[in-house]
This record gives sequence, C-alpha cells and structure tokens, in this order.
Amino acid sequence: MIGSAVMGSDNEATISKFMPERLRRYALGGYKWGKTDLTFRFLSYTSDMTDSEQRDAIYRSFKHWSDVTPLTFTEVSNGEADILIEFATGVHSDGPGAAFDGPGGTLAHAYFPEDGDMHFDDDEYFTVNSDHGINLDFTATHELGHSLGLSHSGDQNAIMYPFYLGYVPDLQLKQDDIIGIQTLYGSNEADVITDGTPVDPGAPDVCTSDFDAVLTDYDKNTLVIKGLYLWKLHGNDGVVSGYPRRLKEEFPGLPGNINTGFTSFWSGRTFFFKGDRFWRFYGSELEAGYPKNIQGTGLPRNPDAAFVWSGDGKIYIFKRSKYYIWNENDEKVIPGGVRSIRKHWAGIPSKIDAAFSWVDGNTYFFKGNSYWLFNDMEMRVEYGYPKDKSEDWLNCN
Repeated sequence: MIGSAVMGSDNEATISKFMPERLRRYALGGYKWGKTDLTFRFLSYTSDMTDSEQRDAIYRSFKHWSDVTPLTFTEVSNGEADILIEFATGVHSDGPGAAFDGPGGTLAHAYFPEDGDMHFDDDEYFTVNSDHGINLDFTATHELGHSLGLSHSGDQNAIMYPFYLGYVPDLQLKQDDIIGIQTLYGSNEADVITDGTPVDPGAPDVCTSDFDAVLTDYDKNTLVIKGLYLWKLHGNDGVVSGYPRRLKEEFPGLPGNINTGFTSFWSGRTFFFKGDRFWRFYGSELEAGYPKNIQGTGLPRNPDAAFVWSGDGKIYIFKRSKYYIWNENDEKVIPGGVRSIRKHWAGIPSKIDAAFSWVDGNTYFFKGNSYWLFNDMEMRVEYGYPKDKSEDWLNCN
C-alpha cells in the first residue's frame, strides 16, 4: 500500500509556484512498525544536488519524527533494511504497477509498514533551501510519515495534509502530525499528547526494566537512566531517597530514551548519545554548539554503551559485537580504534544495554536483568557472573 506525493496538472503548476499542488494518497493508514529501532539504506541518489545535500535532507526528515517519538533510525550500507530509499524514473524496483509518470506528475511514493520503502521520481527537479523545484525536505518528511504508518491529515497546517505547499523555511512537524505519530508510537518526552491532552506516563519500575545508561557523574554519583527518568544509587545498596526524577530536570535540554552516556575522568564533561546526535554537558548545563551530529566521528548511530575504562583512561563505546575507542578532544574514533568485543572483552555478551566503570576499579556490564563484573586488572569476567542486577544494585525484593 502506497502513500504518494503528487503534483497537480501542468497548468496548475505554472499558474503560481506558491499554489497548493495535489498530493494523492493511495491507501489508508492504520499500520505501524512492531519495533522502534528502524534501519534505512540509500539505493540511489539524484543528480539534482550533491549526495551530501540529499543525505542531509533525508536525515532531517528522520529527525523530525524521531524527536517526538521513541523511534530511532540507523543507516546501513548493505544488506537488509526496513526503509529503502531510491531515486528512479519510470518503471523501477516496485514494478510497472507503480511506475513514475515523468515531470509534473507523481513526486514520490512510500509504502506503509512493515515495508516502508520511499521512492522519489527523478524526473522531478529536487532542491533544498530554495523555492525553486520540488523541496526534498518537505517531500521526504511527508513520505516518511506514510512509511511510519500515517495517512493524510485534514489539518491544513500539517505536514501530512494532502497538498504539497513547496519550500517551507525551518520546516517543523505541526501539532496534528505529532498527535498522529505519538498515537502510534508514544513520545520520547513525559508529556505525551493523546487527543490534545498531556499525560505523564510515570516512571517505569526500575526493578524490572532494562537500563538505557549507567554512569558515574561529575560528582561521582552513580546514575541509572531509563526512558524519561533518572535514578541516583547509594553505592550498590539501592536508590537514593527522592528518586526517580525527570531526566530533563537533571540535564535540561536532553531528550528521553537516550542510547548511552558517560562522564569523562579528564574534563569532567558528560556526554550523551541518541540516534545520530550527541550532547555534551558541563555539570548540568548543556554546552554551546550541542547537540552535534555523530556523522564524521567514526561512531555508529545508536551506540549501546559508553564508559571511560579505568584500565587505560580511554573512552570505550560499544555497539553490537564491536567497540570503538573515542577521543573526546577531537570527538573522533582513534586510528585503528574499531575492534571485536569477543576478542578483547572475553565473557561480555554482544548488544549490551549499558556499562560503566565504578569507583571500585572494575567495569560493570548490564543486559536485561543481568550484570557482569569485569576485572580490569586481570581482563576477565569474575567467576560467578552474570548475577541479578535488581537484587545486587537496586536492592529490590
């Protein structure tokens, strides 16, 4: 089933470039992904602009939707992906039944979940930051809404309204778009919007939840982060009185549902990672220029865990079966700093939830309700692990 962006007739398009141009919808919505971590891959590019310009536009379209939901989007360079992105003309990868019709007709189309592919008609002239041609930011954001399960909106201000309105400087989702997507996937902020009414979903049960991140902060406190909330631990004897607290109260400007975070031993700065961006705090203040895009740092999107290792004082960032040694000064992975977890951290599972180096000189890894104690001096997991994190760290009964 396809949601499709379409121009009006040639006559309509030439009367005024500011006239609404019709966006045809192929099917109703009512679909959603059964997961929140989605992958995408570029199959081809348009020659209308540089690859970098169109990649940035597509990344911006993903960011519009991930900023207001728990959804994350990770680019893959080969193999399977949830969303395939293609610029093509005429008959293309989805067969003759969905062929593009040349200039002045269909701009793009996208499939509802759980297919999600987005195709752009390369007979159109796509642009960014210009009121000439077809704005790629608007078109991609609209089509991605279909890829995520949204149909068209009756709100004339919404991105998902069935008319293409051209170049919109500082494009943003409207309230109607946000209500629609949060109805499907929820919010990454505590103030979830459902039928226009803010609702605080409340803190999850930390005793039964996996962790987004565990870190030792600038004051040597041990912090556990999950969703929109933060817990401070009293050593490994349980949660300090007065917690949990809202994450944005402790770190204003930080979104919920982060991937991981750590505090540097050297600078005292705290870094957080989510999707394709990272934040840097000094104390509880977000520093100027942040968040930044992770692209160009050598790190993957959506890292699993991060910590400063007591063994050598370097920053280690884990993702699936690999780890990355990262330099905070130039904010890049060091040369040769991508390695196998299995080879260098024997006994640690892949795809961990969180990790941190504690004040006792050991490193702790968390996955589900289990944790592993890694002896930094002997480079091995201690005997008798994994153990139950809820009992040992949270003092849960």
